[in-house]
Amino acid sequence: MLPGIGVARVAHVVSDRMLRQLVIAGREYSAAEACADGFATEIVPAGGELAAAMELAQRIAAKAPEALLHARRVCSQARQGDAGAAVSYELLANDALLGRADVRDRLRSFVERRSGDRKR
Repeated sequence: MLPGIGVARVAHVVSDRMLRQLVIAGREYSAAEACADGFATEIVPAGGELAAAMELAQRIAAKAPEALLHARRVCSQARQGDAGAAVSYELLANDALLGRADVRDRLRSFVERRSGDRKR
């Protein structure tokens, strides 16, 4: 029986050598290795998983839904290896988003915060 680790997905993240060690040899993969290989993005202390997940969910939920949709699509296109299509889509999505008052307000607020940081 193969390990239930999503071999097809893991294969796109870890090296071939590590994939074979994980699947064939049953090697355990530490959290530090997972972060170093880009398979995980953060290590949290035991017991802090829910708080870290909630913080991430709140950061994402605070974003404009349409911007999130476009961000997911451009990430998907970039991962498929078509950089030209991803850049074209990103430019079109930015044009569409900049037509929205809420997005312009968020961008203005961001720029004002950043220029305030530089004045200090």
